[in-house]
Amino acid sequence: MQSGGLWESSRFILPQFREAITKHSTSLNARVKPELDEQRISTELTEALHAGTETAITTFEPYGDKTIVGIVVKIDMNDRLVKVNARAQTVWIPFSEILNISRV
Repeated sequence: MQSGGLWESSRFILPQFREAITKHSTSLNARVKPELDEQRISTELTEALHAGTETAITTFEPYGDKTIVGIVVKIDMNDRLVKVNARAQTVWIPFSEILNISRV
């Protein structure tokens, strides 16, 4: 035991306080989504749809971006969604979450 003696080694945190501390520390690492040109995204998605080749779509996530690789099969302009047949699943991606589109 060092400077705190017996009391230093017997500290504890109530579960609700530990949870609050954890939420606060993760919220400090959250990022803000950048504003992007939806016209450019729409154009690139249309080109990917007509090409029919595999496309990598990077989407925004608060704690790290996510890349989905697949073939664009449908674009819903009313709901602002794109349907992608990824390798193992079909995914609907909102336009507002797309950061980058590139051909594979």
